[in-house]
Amino acid sequence: MERLEKLVNHWWLFLIRGILFLAIAVLAFAAPAKTLLVYTIWIGIGFLIAGVLTTIYALRNREEEGWGWSLAGGILDLVLGLLFVIRPIESAGVLVLLLAVWLLISGIITIVQSFELRKNGEGNWWVNLLLGILTVVAAFVVLRNPISGAVAISWMIGLGCLLGAIFSFFLAFSLRKARGMANDVQERLTGS
Repeated sequence: MERLEKLVNHWWLFLIRGILFLAIAVLAFAAPAKTLLVYTIWIGIGFLIAGVLTTIYALRNREEEGWGWSLAGGILDLVLGLLFVIRPIESAGVLVLLLAVWLLISGIITIVQSFELRKNGEGNWWVNLLLGILTVVAAFVVLRNPISGAVAISWMIGLGCLLGAIFSFFLAFSLRKARGMANDVQERLTGS
């Protein structure tokens, strides 16, 4: 119950993450002809911000079971973000491989987190599970055919970020609603 309370109190972190994912998705769909270098820098900035936010959440909730998965995801995002921003030319050359590895690890972490949500009674845990499975499938598609992956990279980035934004918004507003309902119950109990 405490983990759910902490999630509810930090609903806005998921909203910020959703806004960032949506901004990257719009860029990917609006400018598919841009060079891989531009994507590398923008993606790096997105990874850095997402990594900072996820790491903050994980560190604020260290006493909770499974907090290490969030920390691992945040650190992965930070490392990839630094690589993309500091070495954009080299990173652009191996972006397809880095994207596949990130998708695979991120998908596995998302799947694990979905089972934690289910264990804690979250009714929409399956949305996280579905996102994780789709992310792992996308990783194997990119690894199987890297040339096609390079050609379609802007669309995949856009779709992945759009799905991440949708999930983040869905989770943020669900948690905010739960927080409001909890506050109403608490007011009724203390007001009686």
